[in-house]
Amino acid sequence: MVKVLREKRSADILRPMVMEKMDKFIAMEKHCNEYDIHCYSEKRREKIRKHFNNMQHEVTVDLHALPVDCDEASLEVYNLLLDAHIEELSVYDDFLNRLDTYKQFVSSILNGVMIIPSIHGVRAESIVEERYYFFPIAKNIDLKRLSSGERHMVVLAGLLLFYKSDFCHRCDESLVLMDEPEISLHPAWQEALAYFCWKVKSQYNKDFVFATHSPVFVNGYSDRMIDLRDAEVKGD
Repeated sequence: MVKVLREKRSADILRPMVMEKMDKFIAMEKHCNEYDIHCYSEKRREKIRKHFNNMQHEVTVDLHALPVDCDEASLEVYNLLLDAHIEELSVYDDFLNRLDTYKQFVSSILNGVMIIPSIHGVRAESIVEERYYFFPIAKNIDLKRLSSGERHMVVLAGLLLFYKSDFCHRCDESLVLMDEPEISLHPAWQEALAYFCWKVKSQYNKDFVFATHSPVFVNGYSDRMIDLRDAEVKGD
């Protein structure tokens, strides 16, 4: 018999607790699957089976649906296993949040294209039947077919969220120097990029220093701007 009881709890107390954890687990698993992160090995599944085989009666193992006739002992085992699974999936929280931020930002600025990142790389899909009026485009898009400005945004957003250098092994709490990031971007994208950098700064504790010739890029951030024509240069 699996020893999971610290203090005996009734099914009325355990069932809503287990249901809430099951909903959380299903949402976390779905989030992982969205980016092709499949977390469960055969070793993990075998461990689950052993938990239930050690019980005195047979229980159907399904962490996505709770049997109606679960008794207290079965509910305690579900509770134990869901805790273990939620803890295992929680290590992906930060990575998944970054992927969400990346996907939302890049897809929001591209014309009729959805960027889909995963642990295997980045792919693009058309979300309209025709991207340009003069030729149809397939659902899956070769990234090489994106314009230079589009590729610029796809790569730059990824670097800001995920890049680690040989000198800095953390993505965050770093200083980013960018020289004319607005090059090849039209005004709306320049504003979007400036807002995205501000969002990355706020969420991931990065600092940015930009050299730019674009009044559009610094629009709304003029209180943080230094005009080099007015700067005093000291020393040699």
